[in-house]
Amino acid sequence: MFFSIQTVFAWTVKLSEAELQEKINKRVPIEKKKYLFTVLVSAIDVELKEGSDRVGLIADMEIRSPHLSSGKGRALLDGMLSYRQEEGAFYFQEPVIREVRFENISDKYHSPIRKIFQRAIARRLADKPVYILDENKFKHQLAKSLLKSVKVIDRKLVLEMGLM
Repeated sequence: MFFSIQTVFAWTVKLSEAELQEKINKRVPIEKKKYLFTVLVSAIDVELKEGSDRVGLIADMEIRSPHLSSGKGRALLDGMLSYRQEEGAFYFQEPVIREVRFENISDKYHSPIRKIFQRAIARRLADKPVYILDENKFKHQLAKSLLKSVKVIDRKLVLEMGLM
């Protein structure tokens, strides 16, 4: 984490993809059973895109069914980081699946599997913070109530803090 003071009343906290990856890795594996399917997410890679305020994720999954063929899949999704001021914490919210690809799974099952996957991701990633400001650091104590924006710059998540 890189921390810089721009002026007396504004500063930034920068989180690298690797730092976010470390936090996301603590959330896998994710398993969700519904109807005839079990969706197991085995890995999630973080992808920060320049100029976006959304965090991109690439998820590897396995789809199992006792009555149908099983297969593997990959999903591209992104979501917002929402800030909860009272906790000084950032949560992954509003996941949107941009693309899902499956191997060995009939097309007619793609839609229900996609829904199961989205619910599993939304619940697992939304229930624990991705990043928490450190209350033992004075600048983080100030930042807790002074968040202005969240952006991606140079493949880092930049949290801008300030009085105005």
